[in-house]
Amino acid sequence: MIAFIKEEDLNSLAFITEDYQLSYEKYRELILSLSKTLVELGIGKGKKVAILAENSPEYVLAIVSILNVGAICVPVNIRWPDSQIENALKKVGCDLLIIDRKRETALSARYRSVYMDQLIQMPMKNRHFGFKEIEPELERDATVIFTSGSLGEPKPVLHSLGNHYYSAVGSNSNILLSAGDVWGIFLPLYHVGGLSIIFRALISGAAVAIPSKKGSISKAIKELNITHISLVPTQLYRMLKDKEAIKALRSTKAILLGGAPARESLIRRAKEEFDLPIYTTYGSTEMASQVTTTKPNDTLQHLLTSGRLLPYRQLSIDKEGEILVKGKTLFKGYIDKEKLVLPLTKDGWFKTGDLGSLDKEGYLTVYGRKDNMFISGGENIQPEEIEQKLTQIDGITDAVVVPVEDEQWGHRPVAFVYKEKDVTESKIKNELEKVLPKYKIPDRIFSLPKNIYEKGLKLSREYFKGMAKRIMERA
Repeated sequence: MIAFIKEEDLNSLAFITEDYQLSYEKYRELILSLSKTLVELGIGKGKKVAILAENSPEYVLAIVSILNVGAICVPVNIRWPDSQIENALKKVGCDLLIIDRKRETALSARYRSVYMDQLIQMPMKNRHFGFKEIEPELERDATVIFTSGSLGEPKPVLHSLGNHYYSAVGSNSNILLSAGDVWGIFLPLYHVGGLSIIFRALISGAAVAIPSKKGSISKAIKELNITHISLVPTQLYRMLKDKEAIKALRSTKAILLGGAPARESLIRRAKEEFDLPIYTTYGSTEMASQVTTTKPNDTLQHLLTSGRLLPYRQLSIDKEGEILVKGKTLFKGYIDKEKLVLPLTKDGWFKTGDLGSLDKEGYLTVYGRKDNMFISGGENIQPEEIEQKLTQIDGITDAVVVPVEDEQWGHRPVAFVYKEKDVTESKIKNELEKVLPKYKIPDRIFSLPKNIYEKGLKLSREYFKGMAKRIMERA
């Protein structure tokens, strides 16, 4: 990994927090020191090191150092219960578990483990001299990242170092990033959207900023001089409610909006009202983050798509409208204990499960998940289409539509909506009748629980399917 650091960038900032700043020269020294410690702990090429921690400067340093010794980094979702974490670690294997003290767990007794702060302090007792630097073999295994699990059980995705490298190079060719720029990390490092920022910065000579958990995003942008930022739609939605946050966003060079489908109303407001430098994107864990992204200075109509194909990726739409991908960023496979499974077509394409189309300019429009579609009375219903129409109604900011079993029709749609204003169910249905055929109008419309919505990441359809079933059975 340190081989990616260019000599001309050694004096540039690599790391920025509220308490200190590090140059690439100092960053390199710390990586070498921690790499030596990891080797002394028996961690080397092919070993798997899981991390269970909140975002922190130490987390970033640990990731880069693990990769630097040729080991495989396995960042784990800190929100998961212990039982789910243990199942995940059994599936992929774990030679060392690095734990944040704030996330104390019984798992530390079942796996060889070390606290994050202890691990970081170890190199302070010895120098890095004697550590043999490992050349960055792009084909070697590098990370295991779990899919979001929004459609069911999260899958462990194995990436090579090259997957991340080419993902970063392709991204940087579109959203320009160089020494002096600062990309703020506001997404979890156990998601590919957060992890990929580390690679983009390292390869370009830019810095990463690790904000405090206590402060707001807008405060961090101002105090840490952040120029680039990745957000999910929920984060952007909240920030557009605050004048200071809008001012902070307008000071940036790029706002990459992904992680979940962005509603048309949100994009329109960000672009038309505030002229924010937003980029919309389509990506996946399996493709090491972005696949398509809009271009600098794209029009509003372009921003209402998911952009154009980035370098080192390939994309095709099959006869059924499914998005197929391949290229240098395509993962090595799903891990299932000792097996590695890479489900490809005979032509080498990976079927994403998403439905979409390409326009004449090559811009991708994503319609939704193929496996979200259901049939009601012989008619195909795509939940995402209904969700899009719901969020165009004044007072509704987000929506999830799921099927419930129906004796007469097979299935019927039920909606959960997050409301800013008091909009009645009958009014919502009246508005939908203006833009949708009657069979697509949800039978019932419930309020989306605030505590679930404000978690900020993807909403689980499986969760809402279960909730809808329970509600309808009681009705």
